[in-house]
Formats: sequence, C-alpha cells, structure tokens
Amino acid sequence: MVRAVVTIDLINRNEREVTIRGPRGKYMTIQVADQSLIKKLKVGDEIIMTYAESLAVSLEKVKAQSSN
Repeated sequence: MVRAVVTIDLINRNEREVTIRGPRGKYMTIQVADQSLIKKLKVGDEIIMTYAESLAVSLEKVKAQSSN
C-alpha cells in the first residue's frame, strides 16, 4: 500500500469523481465509491490517500547465441 498527502483540485459530485494533485505535482482523477465521503470534501482540502499499485511482468527465456 502507498500513502500520500494529496490536494483536492476538482470535485464532480454528479459523477462521484475527484481530481487530486499529488506531492510531485501530478494530477489524477479518481472515482469515489462512498457518496457520503464526497459530500464532505472541498476544493483545496489536503487528505491522506491510501492506494495500491500493481506491476505486471513477463519473462521469456532468450535463446543462447552461438559464438563464431
């Protein structure tokens, strides 16, 4: 799990979406599942966001090269 302090930049209550600015200045729009939570948010609020990241890796065996 990753935790970051982010700033609420834009709130779309109809779509339950929040655009946040992360600590490195990058923006991300996320879906808020809990309708009661989005009602409490205001633009400019700083919140602690906890999220999970995943990484997919594929490995393939390389054929040995013959030395000439």
